[in-house]
Amino acid sequence: MPRQAARLNRLAAPRVIRHLGVTTPGCEAADGAASGSRCGGTPTLHSQERVRGRALALACPARARAGSNAGFSPRGTMAAVPSSPPVAVAGHVVANPAHAVAQYLEQHGGTVIHYDFLAATFDHIDLSLIRATRSPWMGSRISAEQAAWFVDRGTTAPWPEIPLDAQLKQADPLAEGGLYDQAMALWDHFWDARPANVSTAKISKALYLMRPGLFPILDSYLIRFYRTAARAAAVDIGHRRPSLGRSTTLYWEAIRRDILGGESALPVLRDALAASRAPVAEIAARKLSDLRLLDMLAWAASPDSHRSPAMSGDGVNCAQNG
Repeated sequence: MPRQAARLNRLAAPRVIRHLGVTTPGCEAADGAASGSRCGGTPTLHSQERVRGRALALACPARARAGSNAGFSPRGTMAAVPSSPPVAVAGHVVANPAHAVAQYLEQHGGTVIHYDFLAATFDHIDLSLIRATRSPWMGSRISAEQAAWFVDRGTTAPWPEIPLDAQLKQADPLAEGGLYDQAMALWDHFWDARPANVSTAKISKALYLMRPGLFPILDSYLIRFYRTAARAAAVDIGHRRPSLGRSTTLYWEAIRRDILGGESALPVLRDALAASRAPVAEIAARKLSDLRLLDMLAWAASPDSHRSPAMSGDGVNCAQNG
């Protein structure tokens, strides 16, 4: 197995493996001497999750067949992913979104497994959620003191007002009292009481894990990439809803418009990922929100796409309605 494939497949943490329905009785990896790792044996698949047999590559990469599409070598996965229609993100067109997302999964598989696949599995903010936002996966730099603040503040947050499966595309800022206003109330619950050095990125990385279809990960990279579109959205919405007229940028609305614009292409993208038969791609097709897929396409469209998600800075400190 190529070294990159062995490395990426070892990234699955026990909690994630259990969450995906894969149990791994102890066994020695067949290529343990080469990989320096131990892994579980042949997994059993819980019917609730219906993870396919190739999820064995997640739990025990040593037993994945050499040359199989279940591997994570760039050629193996990319060759197995069909093309999908173009999608525009912040005015940039991604010509083949399926290949772009497959490449993201290969380059940042650890982030997807240890961060994204945990989204929507938390009832409240706890220390395990905060750990998922930190390095090496998302690099939030949330300190122990700030983590305690997040946990405490989360106990009084209006979580019940927003369904777990709420989607940003449904959050129309022109619908007063609707999902957009509810999301803003939840955001402001944290934003208005934030302590020093708790930034937009830190809040958004935590809220994404609680409501992954609704809250974008607004790190310094995405803010920079979407700034022009967010300004244009603020001007447009400000004219139509005066109460939002003071906002100079509306990042949620700019991103929402791209999700709506790609509404016909995103299901094709999911089908293409599922057809690849690579385990992480199959699970990503099922579990990732349209919002997160769009975020991955924004990485693909950016000149900074070589950067790791953990390198995206937390220093920008602007409200989404800044």
